[in-house]
Amino acid sequence: MDAPDFEMKKAGSKACFFVLGILLQFLSAGFSPE
Repeated sequence: MDAPDFEMKKAGSKACFFVLGILLQFLSAGFSPE
């Protein structure tokens, strides 16, 4: 049974995309002068 491992990977990628989204927001906020 590798169901738990699969769920963990899914949660991990979700967290990864979440962090990437936050980083992108910070970057665009830092690059735009306004």
